[in-house]
Amino acid sequence: MRSMRSGSSPSSHVSPDDVGLSKTLIAVQLLARDLLTRVPGERIPTALQYQQLIGVGSGTVQKALRTLQSIGAVKLHPRGHTGTFLVDVAIAQLWSFASIGAPTAVLPLATSPELMGLATALREEFKRLQIPLQVLYTYGSGRRLELIERGEADFTVLSGAAAQDLCDNDPTWQTLSLAPTSFYYENSWFILTRRGLDPLATNSIRRIGIDPSSHDHAMITEAEFPLESGYEYVEGNFPFMTEKLAVGEIDAMAWHQSSLAIPLAAVGIRTRPLQQPAALEAVARMHTAMIVVHSSRKELVRALQLLDLGALASLQGKVISQEVLPLY
Repeated sequence: MRSMRSGSSPSSHVSPDDVGLSKTLIAVQLLARDLLTRVPGERIPTALQYQQLIGVGSGTVQKALRTLQSIGAVKLHPRGHTGTFLVDVAIAQLWSFASIGAPTAVLPLATSPELMGLATALREEFKRLQIPLQVLYTYGSGRRLELIERGEADFTVLSGAAAQDLCDNDPTWQTLSLAPTSFYYENSWFILTRRGLDPLATNSIRRIGIDPSSHDHAMITEAEFPLESGYEYVEGNFPFMTEKLAVGEIDAMAWHQSSLAIPLAAVGIRTRPLQQPAALEAVARMHTAMIVVHSSRKELVRALQLLDLGALASLQGKVISQEVLPLY
């Protein structure tokens, strides 16, 4: 599945390789890509500027703009010497004429009610905008960001803490904050201990499972079981780490409540709440889901800004409360 990222620049010149496409059609496509990045009330480039931007004549630019207006993709308002201003856009039509394809979201594995609801609601919002959406699922914020960097996905969803730490280290990312507790429930993180161990007897717990590819799991684990307190980390993939716990390879691990085929208690795994203040503080920073996209993807940033966050939160809540079945 190929992301649209590599071919979506709105400022490409007409190329001799565009065999079989009229200059007007190509100009419509490139102008649509540019206009997708703009907001109502903004002054658009002049015909001369568009001429230089996309490499066609002034007449072709004017014809392309008239075409986009005639089909209702954009509404423009000329104001004499002050220029022409964008009044409104029909994003579905503009997206179609821009020919940039379906964006690809890479989301967390939908193993918990909140993530099932989030995936369902995000799908419905793109359906409402009439923008096609492809979705990949994988665990670990590091893996999801790597897919974006490789051009295999266009945007992702991270916890509030993971998104904030990412942007603090690299300001080229842009975020859109969703509803509180849209990523994790309150009290949905806790500690699992293997069969035969008392969850509260810290002196018998030494080997701790950790997934370095997951920002949140690593942060919670390091806060609850710091190395300086004598704990030993055993690396693994979070979704499969309960197997290590069940066979005794690790003594304990941080776990996020999810849907499992076999209840943990059935294999003797016991639970306790998080105890360390640093771990509780870390989880509090994680509750809110954040959509993350490169700021260079202006057309996608604009589309994401058009999501109805109230409707998204409402549908997510209905999935969580089992009023609506998840569909993603």
